[in-house]
Amino acid sequence: GVVTKSAQICQYLSFHYDVETWLSKRIREGAEGETIAAFLEALAKAVNTLCASGAWHADLSGKNIMTRDGTQFYFVDLDAVEMNVVYDDEKRLKNHVQLYDSFCDALSDALLVPFIQAMTPEHLDLRVWMPRVRKAQQERRAKVEARWAKHGPPERMNPLRAFLAEHPIETERP
Repeated sequence: GVVTKSAQICQYLSFHYDVETWLSKRIREGAEGETIAAFLEALAKAVNTLCASGAWHADLSGKNIMTRDGTQFYFVDLDAVEMNVVYDDEKRLKNHVQLYDSFCDALSDALLVPFIQAMTPEHLDLRVWMPRVRKAQQERRAKVEARWAKHGPPERMNPLRAFLAEHPIETERP
């Protein structure tokens, strides 16, 4: 397409990490349930604020959300943001799958279901919504792993996935 307008947004985020790396560091330091739940609650509020603004981030995975302290967040990769759009259930599902996929290697559904629920409007039944999120995440993961098998893994791996490889956890997922 033709670029008719452009903008450059710059802010140096000193000592900020993407939320996958930030959470991985906290887990390695011994953070447990309440601390992680508070982080996920704050992240859900930030995502809800973004969505309420009329903006939709098409690549809302953990690598595109930065934090310094786990309470304030910056969304990056703004090329993937569309402005003045209706945040419908299709867009919501895509974002929930991206976020769930970012964290499910290291966190159980005991933490992830309340996180997703905090971003889910009342008209959606969580008992129906979560199986859709899980199924779509598994399909997304299978595509990614097939691409890795064909072309090799990325230079940067989600640190939570690496953490899981070193410290397997039992999940409460069906």
